[in-house]
Amino acid sequence: SPLASIDLNEDIRIIQLLWNSDRVEMARDVLTEVVGKRALIPVGIGQEGVSFELDGRLYKVFDQGDEDLPASATIAQLGCRYVGSQGGVPVLVRDMYCGTHYKGGKTLAMIALLREWMNMSLYHRNVTPQNIINGVDGVLRIVDIGRDVVCEQSRAAYLPHFVDMCKRAFLCHQFGSFADNPRKMLLLKERM
Repeated sequence: SPLASIDLNEDIRIIQLLWNSDRVEMARDVLTEVVGKRALIPVGIGQEGVSFELDGRLYKVFDQGDEDLPASATIAQLGCRYVGSQGGVPVLVRDMYCGTHYKGGKTLAMIALLREWMNMSLYHRNVTPQNIINGVDGVLRIVDIGRDVVCEQSRAAYLPHFVDMCKRAFLCHQFGSFADNPRKMLLLKERM
């Protein structure tokens, strides 16, 4: 059947790119001004910005100013840094991780990821299979670094948020394979 050959995820990504072409173009212009090089193709378009791969690094150009963004010291713990801004629009850079989107399982790697975040007193408010990459080195990493990353030094204030992060991680661990099925992902997101 002709429908069997359609890759729904790729089609959705193409439609999103077209809908966001103005946003992508503005982000590309900001990145060019800040870095001095022009990125061609975005590798991600999210709710808060557009990400590009350039010279083996990932650059995230935020849509808005830096209010509510994590502090430089917070993102530095995750190997990220702000490289500048243009017109009040900040740009973040980090290493480009090679791997695949997380499909669930990998219990020890998930525990290691959560332990790493706990040791830094960080939590992420939007842990989903799409925001976790299964690196070629076997390490799981949260790749969506932005407003959902929070540092909380008070242990009493931190723990309830970290428990919520763990609950989301557990759902990803158990049901990460739903990431390839948009209908099942909607059901999972309702539970998160």
